[in-house]
Amino acid sequence: MYNQFIKKKIFVSSTTAGLWKYREMVSTVLQAQGFKAVVQEDSEFTPSTMHRFLHQKLQSVQGMIALVGPFYGLRMPVQLDRPYSYTQYELTYALRNRIPTRIFFTGPNFEPSPLRDGSIPSEPTGHAKEQEDFREWIHRTYLIDAKTAGWNDFNNESEFTMSLAKIDWKQLTCRNKRN
Repeated sequence: MYNQFIKKKIFVSSTTAGLWKYREMVSTVLQAQGFKAVVQEDSEFTPSTMHRFLHQKLQSVQGMIALVGPFYGLRMPVQLDRPYSYTQYELTYALRNRIPTRIFFTGPNFEPSPLRDGSIPSEPTGHAKEQEDFREWIHRTYLIDAKTAGWNDFNNESEFTMSLAKIDWKQLTCRNKRN
């Protein structure tokens, strides 16, 4: 009986560059739906402690919303089976551990949001190819059928808002064998 009063936690994963506004939109919707949004910004961390922080947070959530854009983000200083950005690690961990996940890919006409300081985000040389390879890997490995795999493409706030409105939030937190 007590468990019904505990808010289920959903991890919201995205790079800051170009997607911070969308991450905030997801967090607001999650709160309105009775969930607790968990994001990297919830805690103080250093590059050397971030891997442990993410692992701990990801083990405690019941679902994930992943915003996968054109930006690679920051590379993790910890070497795993391959080099990862923090956001790549978050999504890979969720998918490999069957955490119910809804993925939003930026579409071909996506224009990133300016950063909070008003500057336009840019990608360091070399990382754009790594991120594109990661996006292709997700499609090949996990998203064979878009309708059952739980992903959407979006190019702007309007399309993103419509996609959020269509989510069955209770189903997002139910583990099943297909995820």
